[in-house]
Amino acid sequence: MKNRFLILSICLIFIPIVNARHYVNESLLIISTAEDLRTFAKSVNNGNSYQGKVVKLSADIWLNDTIGWREWNRQTKVKTWMPIGTSKVPFEGTFDGGGHYIAGLFIKTGSETFSQGLFGCLKTATVKNLHIRYSHILAYNNVGALAGYISNNTQIVNCSNGGIVENERNFTGGLIGFSSGQNRIIGCSNDGKIYGHRCVGGIVGYFEGGSIYNTYNRGEIMGRYEHVGGIIGEFSEPYQKTVKNTGLKELPNDTVANCYNTGKIFARDVAGGIAGHMNLHPIEITTWKVVFANNYSSGKIRTSYPPVTDGLVGVYAYFTVSQNQVIPTINRIERDGGPCFWSEESCKIKEIHRPRFESEKIRSDAWNTIMYGTMKIPDSFRYFSDSEMKQQSFVELLNKWIDGKNMFLRWKSDKEESNGGFPVFVN
Repeated sequence: MKNRFLILSICLIFIPIVNARHYVNESLLIISTAEDLRTFAKSVNNGNSYQGKVVKLSADIWLNDTIGWREWNRQTKVKTWMPIGTSKVPFEGTFDGGGHYIAGLFIKTGSETFSQGLFGCLKTATVKNLHIRYSHILAYNNVGALAGYISNNTQIVNCSNGGIVENERNFTGGLIGFSSGQNRIIGCSNDGKIYGHRCVGGIVGYFEGGSIYNTYNRGEIMGRYEHVGGIIGEFSEPYQKTVKNTGLKELPNDTVANCYNTGKIFARDVAGGIAGHMNLHPIEITTWKVVFANNYSSGKIRTSYPPVTDGLVGVYAYFTVSQNQVIPTINRIERDGGPCFWSEESCKIKEIHRPRFESEKIRSDAWNTIMYGTMKIPDSFRYFSDSEMKQQSFVELLNKWIDGKNMFLRWKSDKEESNGGFPVFVN
């Protein structure tokens, strides 16, 4: 009897110790196993948004045996992943990977599901220091290795993807499928192969306002149709950016700066080393800026229709404010941005003399307006040969722009040959 009482006492003492390993307190959850991660996902999807709470990995997580992960398909018999967070219940807390990785993530869904990735939907959340490895996603719309959809000032910091992302429709990114609402992606990277139809990017497929900097892509990016970029598939500035409807005295700037792409890009049309399509609307607030600066691309761009602008942006959109005023995207970039660079070996620029998909005859004056808005290269954009971009002088040119700007990483020569000899960030 005494022995039974002793065993029971030990068990009662042990239970809170085990729980303490996972729930440090009401605001901190520690995850150390694949089962912990699945339990956490169910908790979010059942209604707990974790707003104001922190979830942290204490170890690398293996969701499946990763043998043959590159060949996984819809018939593969491994455990499939149910993304964390839905459109009705997005994750709203902080997820800190602690520098660990999640491996063996496998998703296979059909057209009935949107927003697929480790996370389905993030809202006003932070995900940091997390890496996806040896993983394969096969999904339909709004797809990224890290998250399918993010919104409302979400931050993605120091995260990376080394897995494969395949999307049978639109909005595909190495990390994020669709981003809406002034989100920030900082210090992130993609080395995985990314495939989708339209709006396909090495980091994010569709980016509607916000900032991306100190970020790079080295993975192969493939779009079946248009709007395909090394970092962003399509950058689109929403119309509703006015001080009146945000409650702010002054809006922050959008930033796409200090990024690089060395990955190959394949598309039918409208493809760029940094962004496939830049879609900046005319707005009433004259202080609003989009800082597109200090980016470079050396990744080879291969399209059915040759690029018509430069090796950085596939197409610059334009908008007619009135019959007498046209404000092209190119003007906004020239006014607020800075120097950017592409390799002359990455693509061949060709001038076109008629619309590719225009069935009706267009007047010459209208065509000239379109060409001014979509084919003119920003004055600060320059191209170099591959060999010139591998020189120390090019590193110094990149560092010149960031002098005095503490938020941006400095550059160094690729002495370890981890980036094909092209400049990399100082860690």
